[in-house]
Amino acid sequence: MRELPDDETADVLREFAGIADPQLIVLKGHALTEWALRRLLARRLSTQTLPRLPHWALVDLALAGLPHLEGLRDHLKLLAEVRNKYAHELRPKDAQVAIEKLVTAVTGRAYPGAEPKQLASLRNVVDTLLLAVLEAELNVRMSPDDWVALAEGLESRARETVERLQASGGQTD
Repeated sequence: MRELPDDETADVLREFAGIADPQLIVLKGHALTEWALRRLLARRLSTQTLPRLPHWALVDLALAGLPHLEGLRDHLKLLAEVRNKYAHELRPKDAQVAIEKLVTAVTGRAYPGAEPKQLASLRNVVDTLLLAVLEAELNVRMSPDDWVALAEGLESRARETVERLQASGGQTD
């Protein structure tokens, strides 16, 4: 049986559960999914330390060689798009549209019209994404063929990451 998160992590998760502001749900939810992705990648690579990576690179590397999680990759990138609107714009345009797109993509249902239901729906989506990444970490079972596929996938993703970083002038967001 896996040990429970440490006290600090448990406190953060409890605090997250009490947030009633969509903007904070997105920002904190994004930070929590990034934390979980780092745990997943570290476990897959059998390391305790990882360099700072752009979010898109972290998503791609953590989920490389896990084709059953392609939908999760797409959903995490949608969450990052919403997060970027809040993090980089003083008055985010189209944030509500981006949230609707995220909720609809993850749930397969239309975004609810009433505000309390919108908040609950957004929270459920972020919780679902976080739990999916944590579940992927729990289910990491690597056969020798899996290690080869992971190495090939990581090599390919690393090349793509370097090319994207060079093309963006080293921008990490």
